Amino acid sequence: LARAAFAHASAGTATTISGFTAKSCGGTAQQYANSGASGTKTFTWTAPADLTSVSSVDISAGYAAGQGAVTRQTITLTRAPGAACATNQRVSSGACVACPAGSTRAAGDPVYGGDTTCTATLCATNERVSNNACVACAGSATNAAGDDATQSDTTCDGAACASNQHVSSSSCTACPAGTTRAAGDPVYGGDTTCTATACGANERVSNNACVACAAYTTNAAGDLANGGDTACDAASAAPAGPKFIVFALFTALACACARVA
Repeated sequence: LARAAFAHASAGTATTISGFTAKSCGGTAQQYANSGASGTKTFTWTAPADLTSVSSVDISAGYAAGQGAVTRQTITLTRAPGAACATNQRVSSGACVACPAGSTRAAGDPVYGGDTTCTATLCATNERVSNNACVACAGSATNAAGDDATQSDTTCDGAACASNQHVSSSSCTACPAGTTRAAGDPVYGGDTTCTATACGANERVSNNACVACAAYTTNAAGDLANGGDTACDAASAAPAGPKFIVFALFTALACACARVA
């Protein structure tokens, strides 16, 4: 029987051993001397970061073939204490990984205690899923509890926008200044837009509203109130009718008074 030296390490740890040949043995790392080796051999172990390291192991037994029994030393490495996952992390193959979107897990899972799973967030009554988060239903809309935040977006029932509101990303939003929209847009029926207010004839835009032109000025219909301010144009000549009538009446009265006198 060849005299040899053996070293076993739990968990299959990697080793660097000068003058020895590595061999897998029953789930452990086994090292043994080359045939005919003799003298002192130094084992240098390179342990993973999560294990306690062993700097060296010396075996000083003789190695001549056919002499004596095998001299063996066994090395047991233990995992480093204190490794645990943070909040919203789970254990996967001995490592901490983030929970999937829309799920949670409390902190404290031991990294080497086996794989763990996160728990899906379930939305409350009158909430819906939006981008893997629970958000409140808009306005008077309703929704039963239980929507799973790890799944795709959901909608609420019965929501409609008020007058002069439009739908933007499943929410009721005020129309821009100078625009209008009738009430009734369903919140979850897709985005909608408001309509610009067009001013009538002899009106102009002032601060996104239609106002009447000043006396003796005009403007064509069609100015849009959602744009900048506009102006009316001066009339070509002021109307003379009313002034002429007053002057003529005054002249007639003056003549009548002269005849009476």
